[in-house]
Amino acid sequence: MKKAAVVILAFLLLATSCLSACSGYASRYNAMGMVTSNTAHEASLKFNSLQGTVVFRLKADHSLNWVRCEGSMESGSLSVYYDCGRGKELLVEVNEGAEVNSSASLLPEGVIYIIVETDGVCKKGDFRFSTGITDIQY
Repeated sequence: MKKAAVVILAFLLLATSCLSACSGYASRYNAMGMVTSNTAHEASLKFNSLQGTVVFRLKADHSLNWVRCEGSMESGSLSVYYDCGRGKELLVEVNEGAEVNSSASLLPEGVIYIIVETDGVCKKGDFRFSTGITDIQY
């Protein structure tokens, strides 16, 4: 009985670590007044105070996609990265008092991770992230 319990516990630990480590990204932050939303194609982040890393998972349905970041922040600095299976790439850096509207195009179909990393404490931020199909003009 004891051996069976150890085997079950080992299996559960292995399954949990495999499920949580698939992307390699995890949210770790301290925040006050933070509200997040995450659907298949859109995410948002609004905060009074934030320090750390916040990760969102979006979906790209087609082979020619874009990811967009729009928003502003009153003070502090942060970087927004994306990873669509090719490694973590910088989307935009946001500094004190800045408004941003930045995008990356021609991303492959699949999961796109949005990684927001602060450099110290950031104050009063409001950001929106989205994916869509690239409009190619001929």
